[in-house]
Amino acid sequence: MYSKVLTAVLSTGLLPFAGFVHTDRSGKASLVLDIIELFRQPTVDHTLVSFLSKKKKEFTVNKETLYEFASKVINRLKEREVFTGGKRYTLDKIIFLQTQNIASFLKNEQTLKIFGQ
Repeated sequence: MYSKVLTAVLSTGLLPFAGFVHTDRSGKASLVLDIIELFRQPTVDHTLVSFLSKKKKEFTVNKETLYEFASKVINRLKEREVFTGGKRYTLDKIIFLQTQNIASFLKNEQTLKIFGQ
């Protein structure tokens, strides 16, 4: 998700190191981390709970398990959700649209709409 958000931030002309929630620190892309927070719950947390509920009570965390989980997160990013105007987009696309929305807001071009609200 980090690379998807970083790509969206850079393509909209935003500065990845100028965050709002995460403190600015050399080498830390604070804005990228801020935007990830908007999508962590519906993407990673949702997938993790679903993943764990389908596993046996006890399982080993190893490379294969981590790869399986990562694959499920990638698949989740391809699922469609409702975004502005009731339209359905993949979470991948919503990340890009939300980043564009933030850029437009910062340029005083529009009001800010937050995904999931």
